[in-house]
Amino acid sequence: MAISQLDLAAPSPWSGVRLARHVPIPMRDGTRLRADLYLPAEGTGPWPVVVEYLPYRKDDLTAPRWNVPVALAQHGIVGVRVDVRGTGSSGGIARDEYSEEELQDGEDVLAWLAAQPWCSGRVSLWGTSYGAFNALQIAMRRPPHLTAIVAHAGSDDRYATDVHYWGGCLQAMEFLSYPLWMVALNALPPDPEPDDTRWLETWRQRVEQVEPWLFTWLHHQRQDDYWLHGSLATDYKAITCPVFVVGAWHDGYTDAALRMLERVSAPVRGLIGPWTHERPDASPVGPRIDFFGELLAWWRRWLLNQSDDTAPIRFYLQEAYRPQRYPTTIPGRWYAVEHWPPTGVHMTSWFATTEGKLALSPASGDTWLTVTNDVRVGLSGSSWCPTAPPDHLAADQRLDDLFAVTFDSDPLPESLTILGFPELCAVVAADVPVAFLCVRLSHLWEDGQATLITRGVLNLTRRHGLQRVEPLRPGELARVRVPLKACCYRIPAGHRLRLALSGADFPTLWPAPYRQGPHVRVGGKALELRLPLLRDHSVLRSVTLPEPQPLPVTAVTWSSPPYLEHCFDLLRGRVGIRRSTEEVIRPVGRESLVTDLSTIELWADLDRPSRCQAHGQQVYRIEWPVGVAETRADVSMQSTSQHFHLTVELVATWNGHTVTERRWAESIARDAL
Repeated sequence: MAISQLDLAAPSPWSGVRLARHVPIPMRDGTRLRADLYLPAEGTGPWPVVVEYLPYRKDDLTAPRWNVPVALAQHGIVGVRVDVRGTGSSGGIARDEYSEEELQDGEDVLAWLAAQPWCSGRVSLWGTSYGAFNALQIAMRRPPHLTAIVAHAGSDDRYATDVHYWGGCLQAMEFLSYPLWMVALNALPPDPEPDDTRWLETWRQRVEQVEPWLFTWLHHQRQDDYWLHGSLATDYKAITCPVFVVGAWHDGYTDAALRMLERVSAPVRGLIGPWTHERPDASPVGPRIDFFGELLAWWRRWLLNQSDDTAPIRFYLQEAYRPQRYPTTIPGRWYAVEHWPPTGVHMTSWFATTEGKLALSPASGDTWLTVTNDVRVGLSGSSWCPTAPPDHLAADQRLDDLFAVTFDSDPLPESLTILGFPELCAVVAADVPVAFLCVRLSHLWEDGQATLITRGVLNLTRRHGLQRVEPLRPGELARVRVPLKACCYRIPAGHRLRLALSGADFPTLWPAPYRQGPHVRVGGKALELRLPLLRDHSVLRSVTLPEPQPLPVTAVTWSSPPYLEHCFDLLRGRVGIRRSTEEVIRPVGRESLVTDLSTIELWADLDRPSRCQAHGQQVYRIEWPVGVAETRADVSMQSTSQHFHLTVELVATWNGHTVTERRWAESIARDAL
């Protein structure tokens, strides 16, 4: 396609930027994806290109994130945003996340861009969350023009570290909320174009062919080939281009970030901060940093061959902080190291005693303690992958600890810095075939408050590996290892550690089906907590990261106050959670208005945890001058001891008139979940 056909001189609302919208990019099967090109205002190139490739609609819903491609164009780099097949304005059908079609399309997009006369031939992929997943998975295929990638909040293991399963347990809140959004999102129409007379029919065909992804996910309850597809953990050497890994201590994907920093053999840079799943310049938990400056330095290094003396790995060491769900900043300092893990980190063992203590030396005695599957545990915990409120960090853990088995250390004679992956080694037994072991590590303040440092879970039927299921047998002993989420936290001298064990972590996890939890052996070396402690702080070099700089304004947003309620239903003997959000987005330079409404409700039965119920509704409404499109998705899920019962309903309307309605229902056997 010639440069004159792209209308590169189209004006944009931002100085120094030209915008080409809905540029068609042909795929190998004839499908056309649509892209928006943000180009420097002057000249004809050639310029390097940075691509964000995701299904969250380039034209409206993600307008607040146009700020990066706009700023890139102002700095002489072309920013490109592409709708994944079957989403937004792209053709085709979105059959699943990270499908083989989608990854092949990504390769075709890169090849097409690299062949354009205005492109220098150097192309980078980047993104947050879904965009990071795609950047990593496409990089594994080694397309020739992919020069470097940035993966913020992505994963190397689609089963072990993502919103579907954790530790071989089914996620509850995340498994309901994310696919709920995607059912309604994938059913939205393409951006209306004045000369498209078949637009309404194209939309109807999309809705009639799209399928909810969560049925597929629930049919794969083990770490099988479905999840291994696209998981970098199968071969870290698959990526040969440079990788910038950006993670956060309060994100759901921290573990993946640290594994990649340690195991990727290509040139790698790391940045790990105190943030949530939001970008480092927008996280509700700070301190925030100049994220675009970090990105620009990386791309100038690899796309423009400019020198850069940034340290290979920088991380934020969190100092002790009081428990609160919505802190605005975490105390701490930035440090730089040359590699991960840093030199000077050593595993130190702590042992649980029969007297409820946590000690550095094994103590005499031997007993068994029963850990119950009490679904009240977890309500004081954090969201698995918090973004902005009502998502949250953990509250004071003392309420959860009332229904758990706990072990406390003596006051620490000196401060401890935990840096890396803790783990619990335990000897367990059970009277039921399915049980979970949920582990929390907390910092106990002198007045008794408990700040959650980290947590981990293991479905004990996956004790021999996440790909293998072996039900528990009465009387059979098993030695298990429960990995805890990677963390970085300094505990002051004079304070204490608390280890807490439970059989539930609700609403993060869908509860195990039986009220009885596992029995845990205590005494000697039977229950061992292994902590990665930084003993030598001299290996750390203190650094300063600049605060965020203003980026171009690309959308105006406003929202109703988010709602979050924890419920105790005394008559029915159950606990629950209700949450709702409403946001309105007006993209700059567009005559459209997007409304995003979400409500979610989860309930778990105290005496019969197999009876868990969930319901959510997601509504998207897009108002254009030509009319109003709306999709409404309702997802309901309930369980028995043997099955999950799942129902999905979808309604799409245009100017208040139904375009199509669809309904899906299926009962899926629990695979030792």
